[in-house]
Amino acid sequence: MRGSEAMHGFRARLSGAAPLAGNAAAGLLTALPFLDGRLFFCAYPGLILFLALRFADGGRRFGRCYLYAFCFHLPLYSFFVNLYPFEGFGLSQSAAVAVTILAVVGIPAVHALFFSAVFVLLRFVRRSALLPLCAGALWVIFEWTLSLGTLAFPWGTLAAGQYLFLPAIQSASLLGSYFVTLVIVTGCGYLALFVRRPAQRRLLAAGCGILAGNIALGALLLALPAGETDTVRAAVVQGNIGTSEKWESGRAAEILALYASLAEQAAQAGAELILLPETAVPVYFEEGGVLHQAYARIAAEYGCTIATGVLVRDGDVGRNALLAVYPDGSISERYDKRHLVPFGEYLPFESLLKKLLPFLEDLNLGSTQFAAGEDSTVLPLCGIETGALVCYDSIFPPLSADSVKNGAQMLAVVTNDSWFGNSAALSQHMAHSVLRAVENGVCVVRAANTGISCIVGPKGELRAQTEPDTAVVAYADVGAAERRTLYSYVGDAVLYLAFAFVLMCLLWAYIEKRTEKKHDRNQTAQQTGV
Repeated sequence: MRGSEAMHGFRARLSGAAPLAGNAAAGLLTALPFLDGRLFFCAYPGLILFLALRFADGGRRFGRCYLYAFCFHLPLYSFFVNLYPFEGFGLSQSAAVAVTILAVVGIPAVHALFFSAVFVLLRFVRRSALLPLCAGALWVIFEWTLSLGTLAFPWGTLAAGQYLFLPAIQSASLLGSYFVTLVIVTGCGYLALFVRRPAQRRLLAAGCGILAGNIALGALLLALPAGETDTVRAAVVQGNIGTSEKWESGRAAEILALYASLAEQAAQAGAELILLPETAVPVYFEEGGVLHQAYARIAAEYGCTIATGVLVRDGDVGRNALLAVYPDGSISERYDKRHLVPFGEYLPFESLLKKLLPFLEDLNLGSTQFAAGEDSTVLPLCGIETGALVCYDSIFPPLSADSVKNGAQMLAVVTNDSWFGNSAALSQHMAHSVLRAVENGVCVVRAANTGISCIVGPKGELRAQTEPDTAVVAYADVGAAERRTLYSYVGDAVLYLAFAFVLMCLLWAYIEKRTEKKHDRNQTAQQTGV
């Protein structure tokens, strides 16, 4: 008897452990495309496994959902290890270890909490046929929550994990990256239902139809001509100067000479538009100053335009900006970075964090107080109206859409990803530039201090790409977009539809539950004769 009870207890523990292991494995599988974009296909079995387990428990197991989300985000954000030991910030070893752990473990923990808090609503969906679509809508809402507030970080979107599988992301030109997420999760959701109910072949047909339909539509959109005019030869310059060495005392003249030499090399090779990375040279840009003079000489001699990321003093604050120097020596309008990096360019919740974790104050770059820009800026570069983005800006789709609405026919991104060494963060960040190109149907020129620098076509194709940790110039032809995409007109309408659908499901569940209770009361009254 006791042996039977022990066996029963063992089986119960085993059956309880299996979903935990399944959720953890599903999370890791879903994360693989972010570690290597060539593994984009791994996201699909990961999502199917997770959703099959989620549908099995009726959406009630908050902890299991949290485990999945944590195991998904932990490898995704593992690149933060490369920040250690935070050279140039003056942190003690213990403080550097603490900050690294906070980034590597804390961010996944918080994002997993958001994910689980959103997905708990799945438990209220009473119609199984609606579960996949509701899961897709909830995932869209989760990705949107990551773009909110002071600590906004919408980094690991499902669409970004598909950036090398161009047919899967072409529908972003119609309804944005949220639509790609909706399609992938919904399609995998129906396949997950089929796993649980293999006799219902229509579930298999629905899941395969949604996923294959998105890919077929993408293939069709890829085959259509992009439509570019005013084509020019563009060059992206990568000086391979990391953040820590950039700010070493006495290096400014040497770094300026390097970038001037690479820019001149690009001009000699026939580049009409030359893009230098974010804060390429550690000198504040001033009209008539050393940077202006160096770039103006090259622009005038070769008849090219040099656009570059610069630091600018604006009264008592600094601006992380992008501007251009034209062949006649004039300076373009300036674009100021709109999304500053928390703990890098400003300290969020400053008064609170200084009391709780005073060493975090040292994470800000120098003693300069940076201010964020407020508006999109369109710069005329070699006859092409170009929307400007600086680093972090590029992971927020509405910013590039704003530029296109204001007349941009191309996008220029300058960034500094040297913080993360040669980790997966480089391709993860670049993936967002690919998505911005597809969403808006425009070319994107992207220059990074240590890589990856690239030139992206309007379909997301990589026309040129550099290797990390090399001083190099990459070239490709780019043109002005002839027409706007549907997404550039409707924006993130899918997000509003997702909210509306979830609210409809919740309302339906509430009405059905009230109806059932009323029915039960009537039956009880009839049976008791009351």
